[in-house]
Amino acid sequence: MGRGGGTSSSAGAYEPGIDGLRAVAVGLVLLFHAPFGWASGGFLGVSLFFTLSGFLITRLLVAEHASSGRIDLIAFWTRRLRRLAPAATACIVLALALAPWIVAAEQRRGLRWDAWSALTYWANWRSLAGGQGYSELFADPGPLDHFWSLAIEEQFYVVVPALTAVVLTRFGRRGLALVVGGITALSVLASVCTDSADLVYAGTHTRAAELLIGALAALAVSRWPDVTAARTTGAVGALGLAVVVTASGTVGLSDGWLYEGGLAAIAVASAAAVVGATAPGPLRRVLSAAPLVAVGRRSYGLYLVHWPLYLLLSPDRTGLDGAPLLAGRLAASGALAWASYRWLEQPIRARERLRDDRRMVAATGATAGAVAVLAALGTLGVAPAASATAAVADGVTDFGALRRPAASPAEAEPDGPAVTSAPRVRIAIVGSAAADTVADALTARAEPVRIHCDLPACAAAGTTVDMTIDAAVVVLGQRDRDTVDGLTGDAQVDAFVTLAEALAAVVDRYTDADVPVVLADAGPDDFLRSRLGVLDLSSELVVVAADPADAAAAAASLADASPSRPGDDGRITVLIVGDSTSYGIADGLHAAAGDRVHVLWAGGANCPLVPAIRMRWWEGNEFDTSECPTVETWAEAAAGLEPDVVLAVSSFAEQTELQLGDADGWSVVGDPAVDAAHDRWLTDVRALAARSDAVVVVADSPPFAEGSFAEGSFADAPMADAGRIASWNSTIRRWDEAYDDVVRLPWTDILGDLEASGTVRGDGVHLDHEARPQAGALVADAVEAIVTGLPGGRVG
Repeated sequence: MGRGGGTSSSAGAYEPGIDGLRAVAVGLVLLFHAPFGWASGGFLGVSLFFTLSGFLITRLLVAEHASSGRIDLIAFWTRRLRRLAPAATACIVLALALAPWIVAAEQRRGLRWDAWSALTYWANWRSLAGGQGYSELFADPGPLDHFWSLAIEEQFYVVVPALTAVVLTRFGRRGLALVVGGITALSVLASVCTDSADLVYAGTHTRAAELLIGALAALAVSRWPDVTAARTTGAVGALGLAVVVTASGTVGLSDGWLYEGGLAAIAVASAAAVVGATAPGPLRRVLSAAPLVAVGRRSYGLYLVHWPLYLLLSPDRTGLDGAPLLAGRLAASGALAWASYRWLEQPIRARERLRDDRRMVAATGATAGAVAVLAALGTLGVAPAASATAAVADGVTDFGALRRPAASPAEAEPDGPAVTSAPRVRIAIVGSAAADTVADALTARAEPVRIHCDLPACAAAGTTVDMTIDAAVVVLGQRDRDTVDGLTGDAQVDAFVTLAEALAAVVDRYTDADVPVVLADAGPDDFLRSRLGVLDLSSELVVVAADPADAAAAAASLADASPSRPGDDGRITVLIVGDSTSYGIADGLHAAAGDRVHVLWAGGANCPLVPAIRMRWWEGNEFDTSECPTVETWAEAAAGLEPDVVLAVSSFAEQTELQLGDADGWSVVGDPAVDAAHDRWLTDVRALAARSDAVVVVADSPPFAEGSFAEGSFADAPMADAGRIASWNSTIRRWDEAYDDVVRLPWTDILGDLEASGTVRGDGVHLDHEARPQAGALVADAVEAIVTGLPGGRVG
């Protein structure tokens, strides 16, 4: 196929630039599978392979017909078999051998069908029939998933040569160009008219356009051979390659335009690069560099072996990530591909072994049959692990398929009563490989229900929870974090937020069903770790045991514990609302004073207390705040909690420009519209607090510290204006003086004491993680004093 071996620019001359182009294509795929965010479009390397294959095969067929007046299809297919089958069969054997380490037990039965479809080059339709999209590659990967593209190319090799032989004989090259052009148009039309992106991506009929565009380029070159001698062709080719490489770093599998003719457009750029690689100029010289040529000649084997080796050399298994992990994977893949090329592929292709074609065909058939039997024997009867398991089909977890096993019948002793065993608690273990540690630790004390999936795949499943589950452990694994590694700036922030939303969706699915959840994290203490804390402090049913090794004990305790209302244990119960600064205080209270204060955080990042439609930090930097928490959502969060304190903490958000629902334009604190909105807010919050005889505590707003944020400083932002801070604090003092059930928390003084000994707000606004426990202890003292000092206080 077009993924390895020598290439000639005409019927006989070798073109090293084509092999260099192969190296670029396989490199894009290897980076995409790493995965690195900056290679989010590396799957376009497959598109480049498709177009390159269409070009090379068509050119060889046209040249053969021109020289002999016919095309020997049997000889052509035999050459293809020699080139493709040995390495492909070896890769399938490798995947089956590695299956115990890289394939979950409940997926091994499906591996049998994967192996058979790979052997028969039908893998793309096998994938589509199972409902698996290529976008789910990293959710529950199989070691033979990448054979879908090889299947499309092999189907091309079966149909197009026969079509070419017939059309060339009867209608010549012009007729062939018209037929190929017509089929290409139909393929693009099929893509545009197909609603399923997965079908467009993996369907033979929809991806055929990319191979056929390469075929059209070959027909153009055969009709106008001077094209490859023109230096302008090299320049156009360089531009085409630049388009492909740039797109490989900027597009993603979810970009809709790709499935509406975009892949064909990329193929046009690829065709220009293919033709340009054979034309005089810098492009051909660069692509003819010895290292690129060496990789290109082995690109077929490299493509085959890299994916099972990537799965074997996982972050969890190696303890590596990022560039070191990629280096190890590339080294292993390169070594195995080199060995395959040296001792398997080339000897058979060059007829050093199996010189007779009939023997070669017979040997190939026998080997394929043996591998098919091996696949059947290796996967038939493979049951899931001893623990009950979620049904996982092609990367999508079906939570609804979880069922408690039927109780075993009572065992009657010969002379005694029937004996039944006490049921053990059932705990769902959700996550990728990092969650295996939890499942292993739970086996002796509970019944683990292992659900293998990355968090985005779990979140996308959208199914219900088995109500026989007593608790759940959700593990944020390294494979989840791989989707963020390597990204910077806005792309990294977006990826973090997306993963955090997936984590929250999985947790919500359990807590909405009143199933308690333990959260664990296999990664560093970063933004994602803080999201675990947010989920913990936002729900009565969520607990964080950051280390997966500690999650098993926490889950077993949680499942066994009898439910009790927080506050019955003598602790002060605090419902905390406000903007992102309120979370730092909530986290600190939880960490430093959890034995005295029970915390439920119901705030929202970048959300003011008052209902507003939009917020503006400064000109041109606006945010939609219509979905921010309200008094109604806080009431839902507090249902059954009966808080002793409703603690409101908001500075940053309260001091921005706000667009209120009942006012035009922008207003700031101190304006009559905003002050009236704050008073209405207080009335509603006092009514909420009165349900449990709670006190409303409002933290005053401190000056911003000299911290840095991006290239600027929050201390220089409009919301740091001393006049706005003073207006907000004036409102808080007025409330404190007017109502017995409203108390001002002197947060400015508390923070001032902390900052006297050093910086505790690195960005000038939010508490640094290390400073939160100390701040929380001081706030706990203040809250405890407020509650116990009030007439009729219920605590203390």
